[in-house]
Amino acid sequence: ESHGEAQLASAVCYVRLRRGRELELGQRAVERSREPAATRAVVLAAKRRIGQPERPYHITPLDEPGETFPRSAEQVLQDIYLHVIRRATQMLLDWGRQDIIISRLAITHPSRFSVAQIGHLKRSASQALEEHLAGYPTSSLKAAEPLTLHEPIGAALHFLNDWRQQAALFEEWKERVTLVSGNAQQLAYHLFVYDFGGGTLDMTLISVDAQR
Repeated sequence: ESHGEAQLASAVCYVRLRRGRELELGQRAVERSREPAATRAVVLAAKRRIGQPERPYHITPLDEPGETFPRSAEQVLQDIYLHVIRRATQMLLDWGRQDIIISRLAITHPSRFSVAQIGHLKRSASQALEEHLAGYPTSSLKAAEPLTLHEPIGAALHFLNDWRQQAALFEEWKERVTLVSGNAQQLAYHLFVYDFGGGTLDMTLISVDAQR
Protein backbone atom coordinates (compact mmCIF):
# COMPACT_ATOMS: atom_id res chain seq x y z
CA GLU A 1 0.00 0.00 0.00
CA SER A 2 1.02 3.61 -0.52
CA HIS A 3 -0.31 6.27 1.86
CA GLY A 4 -3.27 4.06 2.66
CA GLU A 5 -4.21 3.51 -1.00
CA ALA A 6 -4.08 -0.06 -2.30
CA GLN A 7 -1.80 -0.51 -5.28
CA LEU A 8 -2.04 -2.86 -8.26
CA ALA A 9 1.56 -4.01 -8.28
CA SER A 10 0.99 -6.26 -11.29
CA ALA A 11 0.60 -3.16 -13.49
CA VAL A 12 3.96 -1.69 -14.52
CA CYS A 13 4.94 1.20 -16.76
CA TYR A 14 8.52 1.35 -18.05
CA VAL A 15 9.95 4.88 -18.01
CA ARG A 16 13.51 3.85 -18.91
CA LEU A 17 15.35 0.61 -19.60
CA ARG A 18 18.62 1.29 -21.38
CA ARG A 19 19.71 4.12 -19.07
CA GLY A 20 18.87 2.24 -15.88
CA ARG A 21 15.53 0.68 -15.02
CA GLU A 22 12.93 3.19 -13.92
CA LEU A 23 9.37 1.98 -13.36
CA GLU A 24 5.97 3.17 -12.26
CA LEU A 25 3.77 0.60 -10.55
CA GLY A 26 0.17 0.24 -9.59
CA GLN A 27 -2.61 2.69 -10.26
CA ARG A 28 -0.25 5.16 -11.93
CA ALA A 29 0.72 2.49 -14.48
CA VAL A 30 -2.96 1.69 -15.11
CA GLU A 31 -3.61 5.38 -15.78
CA ARG A 32 -0.63 5.47 -18.14
CA SER A 33 -2.07 2.55 -20.12
CA ARG A 34 -4.91 4.85 -21.22
CA GLU A 35 -2.47 7.29 -22.81
CA PRO A 36 -1.85 6.53 -26.53
CA ALA A 37 1.85 7.42 -26.24
CA ALA A 38 2.34 4.95 -23.38
CA THR A 39 0.56 1.94 -24.84
CA ARG A 40 3.76 -0.05 -25.44
CA ALA A 41 5.37 1.09 -22.20
CA VAL A 42 2.78 -0.60 -19.95
CA VAL A 43 2.46 -4.28 -19.03
CA LEU A 44 -0.61 -5.53 -17.18
CA ALA A 45 -0.72 -8.87 -15.32
CA ALA A 46 2.57 -10.32 -16.60
CA LYS A 47 2.03 -13.25 -14.23
CA ARG A 48 -0.65 -14.56 -16.60
CA ARG A 49 1.99 -15.06 -19.33
CA ILE A 50 4.54 -16.80 -17.12
CA GLY A 51 6.28 -19.77 -18.69
CA GLN A 52 5.69 -18.62 -22.28
CA PRO A 53 9.11 -17.45 -23.55
CA GLU A 54 7.80 -17.49 -27.12
CA ARG A 55 5.49 -14.58 -26.21
CA PRO A 56 7.75 -11.76 -24.97
CA TYR A 57 6.51 -8.23 -24.43
CA HIS A 58 7.92 -5.61 -26.81
CA ILE A 59 8.38 -2.59 -24.59
CA THR A 60 8.97 1.00 -25.70
CA PRO A 61 9.79 3.02 -22.56
CA LEU A 62 8.28 6.47 -22.12
CA ASP A 63 11.63 8.31 -22.06
CA GLU A 64 13.15 6.13 -24.80
CA PRO A 65 10.49 6.32 -27.55
CA GLY A 66 12.92 5.34 -30.29
CA GLU A 67 13.84 2.00 -28.74
CA THR A 68 12.02 -1.27 -28.22
CA PHE A 69 13.11 -3.99 -25.80
CA PRO A 70 11.85 -7.59 -25.82
CA ARG A 71 11.18 -8.69 -22.25
CA SER A 72 9.78 -12.00 -21.09
CA ALA A 73 7.09 -12.23 -18.43
CA GLU A 74 9.74 -13.58 -16.03
CA GLN A 75 11.94 -10.51 -16.63
CA VAL A 76 8.99 -8.17 -16.13
CA LEU A 77 8.17 -9.87 -12.83
CA GLN A 78 11.81 -9.64 -11.77
CA ASP A 79 11.70 -5.90 -12.45
CA ILE A 80 8.51 -5.55 -10.40
CA TYR A 81 9.86 -7.56 -7.48
CA LEU A 82 13.12 -5.58 -7.43
CA HIS A 83 11.24 -2.28 -7.51
CA VAL A 84 8.99 -3.34 -4.61
CA ILE A 85 11.99 -4.58 -2.59
CA ARG A 86 13.82 -1.30 -3.07
CA ARG A 87 10.75 0.74 -2.15
CA ALA A 88 10.24 -1.36 0.99
CA THR A 89 13.93 -1.02 1.89
CA GLN A 90 13.71 2.76 1.55
CA MET A 91 10.67 2.79 3.83
CA LEU A 92 12.61 0.83 6.45
CA LEU A 93 15.50 3.31 6.20
CA ASP A 94 13.07 6.21 6.58
CA TRP A 95 11.80 4.56 9.76
CA GLY A 96 15.34 4.23 11.09
CA ARG A 97 15.42 0.44 10.70
CA GLN A 98 18.81 -0.05 9.08
CA ASP A 99 19.06 -3.36 10.95
CA ILE A 100 16.39 -5.01 8.78
CA ILE A 101 17.47 -6.44 5.42
CA ILE A 102 14.89 -8.00 3.10
CA SER A 103 16.10 -11.45 2.05
CA ARG A 104 12.87 -13.34 1.32
CA LEU A 105 9.64 -12.74 -0.58
CA ALA A 106 6.15 -14.19 -0.22
CA ILE A 107 4.37 -14.43 -3.57
CA THR A 108 0.77 -15.35 -4.29
CA HIS A 109 -0.33 -17.12 -7.46
CA PRO A 110 -3.60 -18.30 -9.05
CA SER A 111 -4.65 -21.71 -7.75
CA ARG A 112 -4.63 -23.11 -11.30
CA PHE A 113 -0.89 -22.44 -11.71
CA SER A 114 1.19 -25.50 -12.51
CA VAL A 115 4.34 -26.52 -10.65
CA ALA A 116 6.37 -25.24 -13.60
CA GLN A 117 4.70 -21.82 -13.51
CA ILE A 118 5.27 -21.54 -9.76
CA GLY A 119 8.91 -22.41 -10.39
CA HIS A 120 9.17 -19.50 -12.86
CA LEU A 121 7.72 -17.16 -10.23
CA LYS A 122 10.25 -18.33 -7.66
CA ARG A 123 13.16 -17.85 -10.04
CA SER A 124 12.07 -14.32 -10.89
CA ALA A 125 11.79 -13.47 -7.18
CA SER A 126 15.14 -15.10 -6.34
CA GLN A 127 16.91 -13.20 -9.12
CA ALA A 128 15.41 -9.91 -7.94
CA LEU A 129 16.54 -10.59 -4.37
CA GLU A 130 20.03 -11.58 -5.48
CA GLU A 131 20.35 -8.36 -7.48
CA HIS A 132 19.16 -6.37 -4.47
CA LEU A 133 21.48 -8.09 -2.01
CA ALA A 134 24.45 -7.66 -4.37
CA GLY A 135 24.33 -3.96 -3.52
CA TYR A 136 25.26 -4.60 0.11
CA PRO A 137 28.94 -4.39 1.15
CA THR A 138 29.12 -8.04 2.16
CA SER A 139 29.01 -11.26 0.19
CA SER A 140 27.57 -13.30 3.07
CA LEU A 141 23.98 -12.21 2.38
CA LYS A 142 21.98 -14.89 0.59
CA ALA A 143 18.47 -14.80 -0.82
CA ALA A 144 16.14 -17.30 0.87
CA GLU A 145 13.84 -19.40 -1.28
CA PRO A 146 10.60 -17.46 -1.92
CA LEU A 147 7.43 -18.54 -0.16
CA THR A 148 4.49 -19.11 -2.51
CA LEU A 149 0.81 -19.14 -1.58
CA HIS A 150 -2.42 -19.62 -3.47
CA GLU A 151 -4.02 -16.18 -3.95
CA PRO A 152 -7.17 -16.81 -1.84
CA ILE A 153 -5.03 -18.27 0.98
CA GLY A 154 -2.78 -15.21 0.84
CA ALA A 155 -5.83 -12.95 0.99
CA ALA A 156 -7.19 -14.81 4.02
CA LEU A 157 -3.87 -14.64 5.86
CA HIS A 158 -3.57 -10.93 5.06
CA PHE A 159 -7.02 -10.40 6.55
CA LEU A 160 -6.15 -12.38 9.68
CA ASN A 161 -2.85 -10.53 10.08
CA ASP A 162 -4.59 -7.16 10.27
CA TRP A 163 -5.31 -6.54 13.96
CA ARG A 164 -7.76 -3.78 13.03
CA GLN A 165 -9.90 -6.29 11.17
CA GLN A 166 -9.79 -8.63 14.13
CA ALA A 167 -10.73 -5.87 16.58
CA ALA A 168 -13.68 -4.92 14.38
CA LEU A 169 -14.81 -8.56 14.32
CA PHE A 170 -14.77 -8.79 18.10
CA GLU A 171 -16.89 -5.67 18.44
CA GLU A 172 -19.34 -6.53 15.66
CA TRP A 173 -19.72 -10.24 16.31
CA LYS A 174 -19.32 -10.57 20.07
CA GLU A 175 -23.05 -11.12 20.48
CA ARG A 176 -23.38 -13.37 17.44
CA VAL A 177 -20.41 -15.74 17.43
CA THR A 178 -19.76 -18.95 19.29
CA LEU A 179 -17.71 -18.31 22.42
CA VAL A 180 -14.98 -20.87 23.04
CA SER A 181 -15.18 -22.43 26.52
CA GLY A 182 -17.23 -19.46 27.72
CA ASN A 183 -14.25 -17.14 27.31
CA ALA A 184 -15.50 -13.69 26.30
CA GLN A 185 -12.04 -12.82 24.98
CA GLN A 186 -11.94 -15.68 22.50
CA LEU A 187 -14.17 -16.47 19.55
CA ALA A 188 -14.40 -19.05 16.79
CA TYR A 189 -15.61 -18.47 13.26
CA HIS A 190 -15.11 -19.53 9.66
CA LEU A 191 -13.53 -17.23 7.09
CA PHE A 192 -14.49 -17.81 3.44
CA VAL A 193 -12.41 -16.03 0.78
CA TYR A 194 -13.04 -16.26 -2.94
CA ASP A 195 -11.28 -14.83 -5.96
CA PHE A 196 -13.69 -14.57 -8.86
CA GLY A 197 -12.22 -13.13 -12.04
CA GLY A 198 -10.10 -13.79 -15.09
CA GLY A 199 -12.17 -16.84 -15.97
CA THR A 200 -11.38 -18.77 -12.77
CA LEU A 201 -12.92 -19.15 -9.32
CA ASP A 202 -10.55 -19.82 -6.39
CA MET A 203 -11.88 -20.37 -2.86
CA THR A 204 -10.46 -20.81 0.63
CA LEU A 205 -12.37 -21.77 3.79
CA ILE A 206 -10.51 -21.31 7.06
CA SER A 207 -11.59 -22.20 10.59
CA VAL A 208 -10.36 -19.52 13.02
CA ASP A 209 -10.00 -19.58 16.79
CA ALA A 210 -9.12 -15.99 17.68
CA GLN A 211 -8.10 -14.40 20.96
CA ARG A 212 -8.30 -10.73 21.75
